[in-house]
Amino acid sequence: MSSSTSLWGDPTPVAQPVEGALSVHIEGASLAFGERTLFDNLEAEFSGGLFTCILGSSGVGKSSLLRLIAGLPPRRGTVTGRVTGADGQSLAEIGRAHV
Repeated sequence: MSSSTSLWGDPTPVAQPVEGALSVHIEGASLAFGERTLFDNLEAEFSGGLFTCILGSSGVGKSSLLRLIAGLPPRRGTVTGRVTGADGQSLAEIGRAHV
């Protein structure tokens, strides 16, 4: 483990990705419900073998983001984006799914 510095100046351990574990990259992800856009052109990287916590209040798109990563259509709204592994191979690609 390497370390980083917390807001208080204390050393904070930073976990390293696990070699061989699948990393997930999201590019150009957008989610809208009618005129309400929850996120637009989202870029995110989730390193393999590490825990990631997605936090937010109700209705901000957490479950919809997880559905995009899993390759599932949205329950409602319009979602676009591309999800790839570290090797660039597509895990899920959804183009303009309307529900």
